[in-house]
Amino acid sequence: MMPDLAKEKIEENQIEYNLNSCFDEYGRVFKYNNNFFRGIYDHSVSVVEDYFSSGLMGRLTKEKIIPETRISDYYSENFPLILAHETITPVLYPSEWTFDMLKKASLMTLRLMEILLEYGYVLKDAHYWNILYKDNEPVWCDITSFKKANKIPYHTFLEFVTHQFQIVELFALSPDLGRERLARRMDFGMSYNFIYKYGILRKGYCFQRAEKCRRILEKIAVSGNKRYYKKIIEWFAARLSALELSSGSTQWRDYQSGFRDKHKQIVINSENARLFKIADLLRKYKISASLELGGNQGVFSQILLESGQVISAFCSDFDESAVNTLYKIVRDNEDARGSLYPIYYDFMNEAYDEYNVNHLVNRLKNDVVVALAMTHHLILSQHINMDIMFERLAGLTTRYIVVEFMPLGLWGGGDDMPLVPDWYNVDTFKKCMAKQFNILESHVLEKNRIVFIGEKNSK
Repeated sequence: MMPDLAKEKIEENQIEYNLNSCFDEYGRVFKYNNNFFRGIYDHSVSVVEDYFSSGLMGRLTKEKIIPETRISDYYSENFPLILAHETITPVLYPSEWTFDMLKKASLMTLRLMEILLEYGYVLKDAHYWNILYKDNEPVWCDITSFKKANKIPYHTFLEFVTHQFQIVELFALSPDLGRERLARRMDFGMSYNFIYKYGILRKGYCFQRAEKCRRILEKIAVSGNKRYYKKIIEWFAARLSALELSSGSTQWRDYQSGFRDKHKQIVINSENARLFKIADLLRKYKISASLELGGNQGVFSQILLESGQVISAFCSDFDESAVNTLYKIVRDNEDARGSLYPIYYDFMNEAYDEYNVNHLVNRLKNDVVVALAMTHHLILSQHINMDIMFERLAGLTTRYIVVEFMPLGLWGGGDDMPLVPDWYNVDTFKKCMAKQFNILESHVLEKNRIVFIGEKNSK
């Protein structure tokens, strides 16, 4: 296909290819002038143009299932057609989603499959790694994973089962098993082995369901009847909607439950008054984005947002129930939906693989890292070295830190005062902090709480 000479040419040396976009037969995603584009190979131009002429792209955009995408005014030596994609920030990977985020992404995938079926298309890749969250709502980003077909091949449904449905189902049984299965995201071969291994513990529940599903899908694929496909989509949607996070109690799930009223509005009480004091201390510093670690249900992050001190607040925790509760609060709060971001994240045990190469801090670019009521747990319970802890904290902020020290250690009130080691004291804490941060101010908030505000040392 000859390029449209009225379009502007992008030179190859101006293109910054996305490292994850290398398995697509239709084209490649790249960055140019800080915007995202998808270059389409010559042999796939007519296929992608049909997406637009058929009305499919308009329908998916209207239902907010895909990011806004248009045919651009650019071309390149390798791409006669280039699509311009809406930029989505922040980028959060599925391993950082909460249970209800995974569940909602799966329901969106089913709706996408249903619409594609109406237009004569199917999904080539029905896994989570083609999905991003925009304003806390899932959108399908791999536009060129739509393929023309008269009937849905059964492996498309089977991939959805093994790479989405079973993960959510495992979370409903045990979040730990769900996290482990999620970590195996691109491993097609071990799906049934994994389900069988843990299915035995549940009397074959997951394994039997997967086997039954596979047999049904094979029969439907042979028949090619779209009515059956729609029925099975409806079955999956109903089953997913009924699933809830395992009721097993996590340690900190209710820590901030009393900080909001029945309408989910934050109230000031004796338990959270210090959070408002800390927010007031931060007013003099120019910050626009914050990352809270161990933020539980996100009360402090929400205080920063509602007071106008930040534009974006990222609240992380590795308590499954607490951070999932935060997602549900944000999901139902229109004002917070595009500014308060729940993240499942254990900052002292961050792991990456060949796909997840971009560390969280590089994606967020926050001005301040917040660590309240957590350093004593890291130091005394998890035996984390203070120097290492502050090194990690320094790596998670571009400028400031807000951190609490508990001089009485793990004391939670009452007459029983737990012993603390001699080396665990405020002087040692300040000495270790000073290696990474210039301590700007400190305040005794309560008997067992001292807050420090610091600025990252220049290198």
